[in-house]
Amino acid sequence: MATFRDGFAAFREGLDRRLIFDYWAAVKEHAWEILWGAGAVGIPFGIITLYYAPARSWLGFVIALAILIAGYYVWRTDHLRLVPMLSIGDVALSMTQTNDPNIFRCFVQVRVACVTEGAIENCKGQLIRVMQWSKIRKCWQPTTLDELLDLYWSNVDAAATKIEYGADRRLNICAVGNDWTVIARVGSSPLRATLRCSPNSVFRFDVRIGGDDCPADFFSLKTSVGETWNQVKAEKIPYEGD
Repeated sequence: MATFRDGFAAFREGLDRRLIFDYWAAVKEHAWEILWGAGAVGIPFGIITLYYAPARSWLGFVIALAILIAGYYVWRTDHLRLVPMLSIGDVALSMTQTNDPNIFRCFVQVRVACVTEGAIENCKGQLIRVMQWSKIRKCWQPTTLDELLDLYWSNVDAAATKIEYGADRRLNICAVGNDWTVIARVGSSPLRATLRCSPNSVFRFDVRIGGDDCPADFFSLKTSVGETWNQVKAEKIPYEGD
């Protein structure tokens, strides 16, 4: 258990004169903006003083309130800078060869970035479902991939990873092979993660991406296969949900 001397020493160590002056300068700036800026708290208070002389306690209350609100805004700016938040970027296509020299795959990936200085721990992408477009019914039809499936990260071969500010990563959504298969998760050998496709097939992948203390984001990825297996096109579309 820390003694009083240890606590006082830690308190003195945290008293950085330059930081304290910077802090009070920021509080004073925000307090002035609150009193006379968009909030215009000081204007009605000044008008009231023309007809009624408020007690000193009211004057102290207004000043204390302005300092309290200004302190919140000073804290809020630094807090939001460290709150982990992700951004889903562009779609990327990558052609690779597998361990089998006769099998090639076109990976469909999305770029995931951390837009704040707080790193996203255990960032994970999850496939919610895969739908296939029916040319006859003109609507999306369910496939056998109708339950949650953890996706894998490119060059990581893991379901969860850490994403830091300025260090984007790619999440593998699916892979189309020259054997006309669509693999929903590449990295391990999951059950029920492979679909057969044909020329001009169109699929919709509903995806969720989130991490520790980071709000999750949802999106759908429309993936089309052309006349040949490597004519793959993919684009993000609004998430339709259930």
